[in-house]
Amino acid sequence: MSPPTFRTARLRLRRQRVADAEAIFAMDSDPRVMRYIREPETDREAFMASYREWVAGQPAREPWGMWAMERQSDGEVLGWVFLMPLGGDEPVPGEDDIEIGYRLRFEAWGQGYATEASRKILAHALDELALERVVAVIHPENAASRNVLRKLGLIRRGLKFAYGADLPYFVIERHEWQEVS
Repeated sequence: MSPPTFRTARLRLRRQRVADAEAIFAMDSDPRVMRYIREPETDREAFMASYREWVAGQPAREPWGMWAMERQSDGEVLGWVFLMPLGGDEPVPGEDDIEIGYRLRFEAWGQGYATEASRKILAHALDELALERVVAVIHPENAASRNVLRKLGLIRRGLKFAYGADLPYFVIERHEWQEVS
């Protein structure tokens, strides 16, 4: 089963496809976007091959997914939002954290798209799928992402070892979501 498609006031959130590769490469090769994540992509051909392979093998089961953020007005891909087990596609034994994350092209920053898309995915996770909680981790210096998480109602609850580092760990429980949504 494919992840569902969602609509918000300005976005369509849909499964990523091979045709998105150029937009995703442009985003992932921008040092401003990748500042808190990893080194920017530099090898376009290797990225395109890897992206095609990734799209073909996307997990096709609920509730996990990685949705392209497509602006409804013009169909432009602005980035993506995901819901996955913390740290990867497959659950880690003994670890039940389901993570929300997002990445946007630099030109789309500061316009509320990350909050808008993430709010829709949180509603899917906490209301429709009835998950008990959703988590997020961010780079300690990423104030913009911290602000998005705050707007969504996630609360910092210490540090969590993920992606090879101890990172600020944010959580929203279903009962907390019901109070803020």
